[in-house]
Amino acid sequence: MKCEKCGVDVDLPFKCSYCGRLFCVEHRLPEGHECSEYWRVKIPRQPPATESTPLRSYSVEYRYPAVFQPVARPKAFWFSSIEVKHLLVGIVLVSLVGVSFITRSVLFSHPVMLLLESMVFILSFIAHELAHKFVAQRFGLWAEFRLSISGALITLISVLLPLKVIAPGSVVIGGLAGRETVGRTAVSGPLVNVILSIAFLAGAIVSPIGLLYDALMFSAWFNAYLAIFNLLPFGALDGWKVFWWSRKNWALIFSVSILIGVYSFIKFG
Repeated sequence: MKCEKCGVDVDLPFKCSYCGRLFCVEHRLPEGHECSEYWRVKIPRQPPATESTPLRSYSVEYRYPAVFQPVARPKAFWFSSIEVKHLLVGIVLVSLVGVSFITRSVLFSHPVMLLLESMVFILSFIAHELAHKFVAQRFGLWAEFRLSISGALITLISVLLPLKVIAPGSVVIGGLAGRETVGRTAVSGPLVNVILSIAFLAGAIVSPIGLLYDALMFSAWFNAYLAIFNLLPFGALDGWKVFWWSRKNWALIFSVSILIGVYSFIKFG
């Protein structure tokens, strides 16, 4: 029998209790062979069920897809090499959508404004996804950004269409999480967009009417739009998880997003 890590012949191999594979004495421990199921050791334990929080409605188990095989990480916040590549491709796709959207407007015909607003598109996208990632990791969950083939294709096709879609991928999360953890992780992305929207809106208010004012107001509207869309309480969107966690928090953030979105749209238009 051969060790599945180093290939050494072993008469009595050790079987990993997590992944079920066979290893030699040197690689028998999960951390010794970068066990793909080692995340089970590191995830937070589920709190005991009570009458107010029954077990069956309290927890959500995130499962990894087959292409996502994490290994133990010593730090709270980390990026894998594969994740960095996926993020870079996602940024390129988002920047293409941003350029195609902005160049349709005479307002952003100036090269400097085109560059600035393209950076706003990238910032809004990357901040949203990294917020999910870092909050999930803060709760002890595994989280990495992964491209979606269908989402990337739709995003790329929208470059040529009037209707723009920014959905090249999402943060994949693994582990066992309670309702509050799920809700806080989900709300972090839209909340970052709301904060960015408020910041851009404040900048526009103190700026004189002109090109910079319009650019800042557009940036405020765009981030509000991202927050509103992601907070819709349907399907796999963030809004469903936030609504499941706390309807009050969902209603508050959703209302603020709509107010900023409507105000900035009127001012920008």
